[in-house]
Amino acid sequence: MGIRIGAWLLLLAGMMACRAAVPADALTIEQPDPAVAERIKLRPSQLCAGDPRTSSDTGIRNDDKRTLGENLGIALHSIVIQYRTPEWNSPKDVAHHAQEILASRPRFLSTHINWSEGADLRRHAFIAIVQLPDGTSAQIELAGYQVCMRGTGGRYWYFRNVPIDVW
Repeated sequence: MGIRIGAWLLLLAGMMACRAAVPADALTIEQPDPAVAERIKLRPSQLCAGDPRTSSDTGIRNDDKRTLGENLGIALHSIVIQYRTPEWNSPKDVAHHAQEILASRPRFLSTHINWSEGADLRRHAFIAIVQLPDGTSAQIELAGYQVCMRGTGGRYWYFRNVPIDVW
């Protein structure tokens, strides 16, 4: 019971860690992907299933307190939501939170999951493609407070959106 409450507190803290507005002209499209839904059904705890998990890179220390978007060169132009759990009231809620994630200032971006808590893509989760103004795209996967971002170059980055892990 104590672990469950602790996880919810971390989730709520992560939700409150940053606040930002979605650009008024950002296009939000909900386009459920059956392959993503099937993947979650088979492996609900696997955040960023496309990651080959072979990276030996050490990650990025964010001592300059730059936003995730600044670190990865990502600015939301439009968003295509491939999957969202029922806790999200609307696609606009997902788009708003995606922008908050991009505006967050993680202390460290890791090339692999470096925490012990398992992800649960069946609760308070979404997977979306972020379209950039130059036509390239990135992918964001969120499971509670756990974030995985596939950058425009295909590299995967992980962080926890909780007060202890963000500036």
